Amino acid sequence: MISQEGFSTLLSIFVIWFLLIISTGVLNMYMTEMKINRSLYNGITTYAWAEWSLEYALLKSKNHRDGFWDAVSDIEPDSNLLSGYTRRINGLRLNYTFQNHSNNFSGTIQAGEHLIFPLLIGTGTVLGWSSIHPNKTDLIAAVKKQLTLTMGWPLGWNIIMIQQSNGETIGITGTGNISIHYPTLDQTGVIREYIEESIQDIWWDVLDTQEYFIHSNTWVANFLNRWDLTEPYLLIFNPGNVWYSVELQTDSPFALPMNSIVASSHIGTTAKQTIEFSEDKSKYYESLKYGLFMDNENN
Repeated sequence: MISQEGFSTLLSIFVIWFLLIISTGVLNMYMTEMKINRSLYNGITTYAWAEWSLEYALLKSKNHRDGFWDAVSDIEPDSNLLSGYTRRINGLRLNYTFQNHSNNFSGTIQAGEHLIFPLLIGTGTVLGWSSIHPNKTDLIAAVKKQLTLTMGWPLGWNIIMIQQSNGETIGITGTGNISIHYPTLDQTGVIREYIEESIQDIWWDVLDTQEYFIHSNTWVANFLNRWDLTEPYLLIFNPGNVWYSVELQTDSPFALPMNSIVASSHIGTTAKQTIEFSEDKSKYYESLKYGLFMDNENN
């Protein structure tokens, strides 16, 4: 028979066990709730910082030339500088990557539409000794040595460039595929230049001026490598009622018609958010298509 003291001891052990079970359950529930709240907080935080990373990349894209490439990784000072620091977001890092230029393009041109390629990219200098990616545009790099254009049908094309001396636009036109490997001259086109000529008397007094365009045959390779011209743009027009394939390959990168940015942020390996942004840049080049011209004798 259990004595009164033994019964009290057993009762005390039972109560302690019962309270331990309850307190352990409450603690587990509290810890689980904390983990859920922390996970939600990290998710919201990384998404907000991923948006900030995208905004910063868009700002940089706006302030630089077509095809300017940049990226920020964990090891660069940009990531640490842009991330900020508080105890609650310790370890947060921002990243982004531009995907807006290439050495090749493969796509289609729809009926009645234009394809416009800036045959150039913006270049830059690094921010500092510990940066591995460019962060400031100083120059542009243009396609000059090798250009191969292959189309499903001999469509008309223009390459337009700007005279460095006066900002006037000069273009060369042709039909069908292009294949140049400078200094090999294996593709010709018709160049169109604007002329403003003064009419003078025998005393060199200007009596009148006349303005006109002249057309002349020239090599596409020579046109791209003229010292007085800069910033080439390739225009292709499809006047038909069906689509055709278009492939473009160069030895120097050119800006793609689609501007893509992948921005993200992460806190260690516990939380990560990624935002992908794509933009069709053709609307920015709409005015260029009105400068498209064709040589009536050959096209």
